[in-house]
Order: sequence, then structure tokens, then C-alpha cells
Amino acid sequence: MVRKLKHHEQKLLKKVDFLDWKQDQGHRDTQVMRTYHIQNREDYHKYNKICGNIRKIARKLALLQPNDPFRIKHEQLLLDKLYGMGVLATKSKISDLENKVTVSALCRRRIGVVMCRFKMAETISDAVKFVEQGHVRVGPDVITDPAFLVTRNMEDYLQWTDGSKIKHNLLNAEEILFSFDSYEDDNINVFLNTYTLRDGYYHGPGSEDSDTLSRLEIMVKKYDSNRILSNILYQELIFNLSSVDRPPKSECGWFGCGSNKVEYVDIEPIKISNKVYDYKDHQLVNVRILYYQLVHFGIQVGFYGSKFVVVVNHMEDEIFLANEMSSESEEHPGWSRVIEDHESWIITILSMVFLAMAAGTMYVLVLFNNLLTNRASRHKGRNWTDDEKQRLIREFFKR
Repeated sequence: MVRKLKHHEQKLLKKVDFLDWKQDQGHRDTQVMRTYHIQNREDYHKYNKICGNIRKIARKLALLQPNDPFRIKHEQLLLDKLYGMGVLATKSKISDLENKVTVSALCRRRIGVVMCRFKMAETISDAVKFVEQGHVRVGPDVITDPAFLVTRNMEDYLQWTDGSKIKHNLLNAEEILFSFDSYEDDNINVFLNTYTLRDGYYHGPGSEDSDTLSRLEIMVKKYDSNRILSNILYQELIFNLSSVDRPPKSECGWFGCGSNKVEYVDIEPIKISNKVYDYKDHQLVNVRILYYQLVHFGIQVGFYGSKFVVVVNHMEDEIFLANEMSSESEEHPGWSRVIEDHESWIITILSMVFLAMAAGTMYVLVLFNNLLTNRASRHKGRNWTDDEKQRLIREFFKR
């Protein structure tokens, strides 16, 4: 504890800030560590040093002549390396490295941040816990270091481990389909289905723990000059219908029995997937996962009574699809759903009950048979022979 400054000392040091130091950079490291859940401060300083070295190399290459083969070659190598690592979103110019290669760009390649972006975990802290507990693997290798950097090529191999309980729960999750609608022609296919999820025990449409989801799949077919299929552009959008602020008014639907028009709402999809399927000679040869949208669709979502409505506009086509919000057969699952969920336990218990009943029946039958045998032996007389009868008669008369 330092002493309080005297009056003349305060006057001399009034322009000196003892709380915020220039080397702290406004506590930028603390902010980045908190945002990306970096547990070790040394990781931040290593990332900062790497960014400084990259900028230093870029500045030295910029001193060479623009047409120098050495500069052209190594600039391209540096850009390809950073793009392959995922630090750069696109293969930009070497001049962009000054602003785009930052500590945050490297932190976004940490395995916990990538898991959160792929919806494998809700928060980065949860993803870090899953990694430390050994639930995650990249290819065949189990990753337990939260500082592991996932490159662009490794993203497709980021999965749960085979023995992970989380993977087991995800595999046991079952989609309960409510309704399905589709549209197909030579140029575009559109599919819409509404469903809910249950995992291990039933969550019906009326349950507070279940969400009603809707999956919209759009496939645009591309042909070559000979009208042979060359590509299929695939886009998947998943909407959480339970997130809409307006709850159902009655059993007739979300907007009452008297609703006779489509009321459009603004719902952001919780998941968007873009893929390209490459075909050659009518056979699938490659599947590419994209992080941007090749074809832009005009999509409107809304509700018409108890139905979820989607309107897709593509070029001159306007496609109208509708799904029911719930299924009558699933609203009251009854005993059939309970039996289905606990089938193995019910079979085991019934088998034990039948064995106990069989053993008890056998015991009762044996006991009843012994009782009948004893009673018959008491009431049945002895079978005397003729010699014994004559002997008894002689002894009786001798008396």
C-alpha cells in the first residue's frame, strides 16, 4: 500500500496514468481471452507473436520488385497457407494481411470455436469441456487440447468419438414427422417437412421441453450443353417454429379458426447448409461443402391457420408448400408410446413375472397332489389275503 501523494507530487504527476499502461493495449488480451475462452495467457502472446512474424514477412516481400519471381512465388505460398489454415476467408491480396491476420482470426480456428460454429455445442465454454473430457476427435485422433487449431480441410473430419455419451444420445434422438410436402421438376426440387425430436423419452407437441422444427431443402439442377446433369446445388434451412413469439390462440391454429389468409412472419433459420454435388456421366463423383450461398432464393415463411407455409421464389418459379404444425396421433401417445420407449425393461419384468407364476403353479400342484395322496391313504382299508382272514377268525373264536 503506497502512501498518498502530496500536493506538489500530484501536480507533477497529474498527466501520468498509473492504472492503464501502454503495453496493456487497453486490456485487449483480457477481452480476447474472455471472448474465445482462452485459459492460458501464453496462448494469446503466442498468437500475437505469430501475427507479428507474418506481417514482418509480408513487409519484407513488399520491398521487392512487383515482377520479382521470388516475391510472386512466396506471396502466393503465404496466402495459400493462411487460407488453408482458415485465417483468411478468401485468397486476398498480400496488402490485406496487415488488417486481416489478427489474434482473433487465429482464435476463431480453435477447436472449441469451430465446434460452436458447427452447432456441436451451445457455448465455447461447453465445447472446451467436451474437448477436455475426450468427446471430440479429428479424424482418428482424439483431441484433448482446447488450443488445437482446426484447418479448413480438417473441418469435415471433426466428429464425436465413438464411445462418447453425447454421440450415443444424438444417435438415439428420433425425428417424429408431422407433415411433408414437396415440389419437383427438371430444374428445381423443394422439400418441406415439419417434425419434433425426442431422445429416450417422449416429448410430445404439448411438452414444454420439445421444439417443433421445419426443414426446407432446395435442390437446383445444372445441366451442360448436352442436357446432361453436371451439378446439383443443395441448400438446407432449419426453422425453429417454437421460437415464434405468437402462441396458438385455439385448437384451430396459431391465428384462430377464422384466419383465411397467410400471415408472414420473420423467422431466421437456426441452421443453413450449402453443398454442391458434382456429377460425371450420370454418376456422383464429388461433394463439396460451401460456406457461402451460390444460388439466392426468395423465401417467405408464414402461417395459414394450423399450417406452416413456405413460398420459394427462384427465377420465374414461385413454389408454395404447406405443412401441418402437429400430428393428432402424436398428441396423446398413451401406453403404446410408453411400451415402445421401455420395451426391453417391460419384456424383462414380464419374463420374471411369468417365471414366478410358473414356479408358484408347480409348487401348488405338487402340494395338492401330496394332500390328496395322504387323504386317500387314511381312508383306504388294508387289502387282507385269505390266509390272514382265516387266522384272524380263529384267534377271535379262541377268545
